[in-house]
Amino acid sequence: MTGWGQDGPKSKQAGHDLNYIGLSGALWYASPAGQAPFTPPTLVGDIGGGSLYLVAGMLAGLLNAQKTGKGTVVDAAIVDGSAHMMNLLMSTQVAGLLSPTRGESFLDGPPWSRVIQRQIISGFLFNVSSQNSMRNL
Repeated sequence: MTGWGQDGPKSKQAGHDLNYIGLSGALWYASPAGQAPFTPPTLVGDIGGGSLYLVAGMLAGLLNAQKTGKGTVVDAAIVDGSAHMMNLLMSTQVAGLLSPTRGESFLDGPPWSRVIQRQIISGFLFNVSSQNSMRNL
């Protein structure tokens, strides 16, 4: 598994999770509107964009080896996996269903789909009732 892939202009450069998810666009959408992007857990890049795709490639390689007796090279780049996971968001944006401005879309704009801070015992209240029938609960 590599950050930038086995070849290409950045293949020999060092990088970290924030570099990969920043270039893929995932960092922008993971942050609140009106604020600079924040540092999310490594779940987005290293684990979701990298490890998930590496494991899928390894499993496919094992199946291929069982069938053909030949090995497989798995090229899993964190930036590629992170960008691939952004396809759903980008396609909904192109279709006009998702605003390019953070905080104005169905998934991150309405009060029923964001983290709100309230005076509770400790921490935050997570309110995720995005369906019409759940908003009135």
